Amino acid sequence: MIAKRSLQLSEEQAKARLPQLVPYLMDGLIRRLDERKTKLYAFPLSLSNRSDSDNSLSALELRITFTRTGNVSSNIIFQHNPTLVQDFGLEGTKSIIIPTHINAHGTIAGWAFFEIDDSIVRDVNIDRYEIRFVDAHGEESNMEPIILREIMDEKPLAQR
Repeated sequence: MIAKRSLQLSEEQAKARLPQLVPYLMDGLIRRLDERKTKLYAFPLSLSNRSDSDNSLSALELRITFTRTGNVSSNIIFQHNPTLVQDFGLEGTKSIIIPTHINAHGTIAGWAFFEIDDSIVRDVNIDRYEIRFVDAHGEESNMEPIILREIMDEKPLAQR
């Protein structure tokens, strides 16, 4: 009986050390930049490490699934660009830097930024936006924003 309980405890401890990043994402913002013919996407998010072991965020991506004329479905992936914080007008906001360390049972928070050229999504119907998180072990977590709000005011958000 003691050996069985020891084995069970050992298995539980091993499971608690497995990588387990849990993202939280509620909504996102879109800002049009006419001079660059692009749209910037910004997502406030947090990522919790529920494991007993430290981990790292090694990639942060935006996947857009869309349909072209003729019902041809496709998707494209964009890499997070932390330097877009100023272009979006969110000076003073913390952008997530890749890679970033996450302590065991710790949480990081910040913003993810993506830039998408108009020509890429011209004449398509966007079906889905998905944020993809990849940890140091190659494990993936995915989240879809609940709401995407487009910012129409040209003043930087920090000045509102």
